[in-house]
Amino acid sequence: MDTSGTQRTKRRMSPDLQTTIEHRLAMGNTPTDVREYLERQNSYRTTLPSIKTISRMRQELMPKGDATSDDWDLFDEGRSVEDARTLLRVLGAVVDQSGGKKTGFANEEADWIIKITDRAPTLVSRAPTLAWVLACACWLDIGGVDRQPVDMMLALAPWKSQAKQERYMDMLRKGAIPKAPQLWIGIMDILVDEGGE
Repeated sequence: MDTSGTQRTKRRMSPDLQTTIEHRLAMGNTPTDVREYLERQNSYRTTLPSIKTISRMRQELMPKGDATSDDWDLFDEGRSVEDARTLLRVLGAVVDQSGGKKTGFANEEADWIIKITDRAPTLVSRAPTLAWVLACACWLDIGGVDRQPVDMMLALAPWKSQAKQERYMDMLRKGAIPKAPQLWIGIMDILVDEGGE
């Protein structure tokens, strides 16, 4: 999936709201699903974008050409068996989290998942959906070019334990580290629980 030529429209909405919309679209939700989700959230009681605006955002996120470019293949000979195992674990969590709306990865999306999990291997066992969320943030350049929030999350590893999560949240509150999108914070408890098997 080539997103290098994709140009995003600057929107009059909070970065947290835009990130949430983009992630929900990437998860396979329709613009109507996204709008209904936002209407149910207490934190997004401001003026919400129309379904038409969300549809335009979806078009910006999709690659040129085939909009259903879930082209990663389990048997791709260019990937190691370990990479395939990692991608299967993350895919299983994403399929479960999306209720079956997201059932595959584009090759570039899979590449970013491997990059993220190579740098933070415990994500695969402790919080595989977070691995996908962070990979999407980098792959789709969600939130702009500043990847410091991703770097800080990977460095501080708040998915590893309750103490690390509390430390991460404390540093966010104090402004000691760059602010992470609210979406990441809002799903942190769910993601930490993913790995509790």
